Amino acid sequence: MKLFATDLDGTTVHGYNEIEESSIAAIKRMQENGILVAVSTGRILGGVKFLKEDYGLNLDYYVLGNGSVVMDKDYNLIYKKTISYDMVREMYNHLLKCPIEGIMHASTNDGLYFLSENAKLDKEYFFKSNIDEISNKEIVSFVVSFEGHEEEVIENIAKEMKEKFTEVEVFQNKCYIDVAPKNSSKATGIEKVLDKEKQVKVLYTIGDSYNDIPMLEMTENSFTFVSSPEAIKKSAKNVVENFAESVNKFVFGDK
Repeated sequence: MKLFATDLDGTTVHGYNEIEESSIAAIKRMQENGILVAVSTGRILGGVKFLKEDYGLNLDYYVLGNGSVVMDKDYNLIYKKTISYDMVREMYNHLLKCPIEGIMHASTNDGLYFLSENAKLDKEYFFKSNIDEISNKEIVSFVVSFEGHEEEVIENIAKEMKEKFTEVEVFQNKCYIDVAPKNSSKATGIEKVLDKEKQVKVLYTIGDSYNDIPMLEMTENSFTFVSSPEAIKKSAKNVVENFAESVNKFVFGDK
């Protein structure tokens, strides 16, 4: 059996939850041929339900929060790991002193709790909160968005956080900095899927950003894009033009 694990944003999803027809067809082709398809993303549950609701894609597994949560096709929980509130508060206080302002949120698997005043609450699972109100929440990820700022500045902030906060995993994801529980990544989440699906002999992974590197390094059958940063291209074994090419050419052998 084969398993194909795909990132969402920048890989299969573009703009506001938009998926190209060729990508939808490629995913359906795999499932029709008995290949398991998993999403591996920094998003939480509320951010992936549109796949089924809007596109009719009933995927086999969901690796969420950069590996902190794993769910099956019916959203049954397989695995969950959390970040302590004290750690979240420490990172929150650190980021308040940054040279540029970011929009911070802490995620449970059910909702995003925005800790910044200027956050847009434009989804039903987005909530306004303050740092004290989340003390009793099971936090699976912590994210700060620096949209509109230079990537080099964001890289420096991410590097500083990696050095300072060694009890968590810090990933840069374009203009975002994603924080996951210690020893969590998209790769560890995929490993939880493989623990359940022991008959899987071939693994494919695809992604376009720094938080995808752990899963790209899991297998010889890994893909990124011509447009991806050089560091991502070095981690992936194959470079493709688009998602459909990775499936049709490399999984099915189309010319």
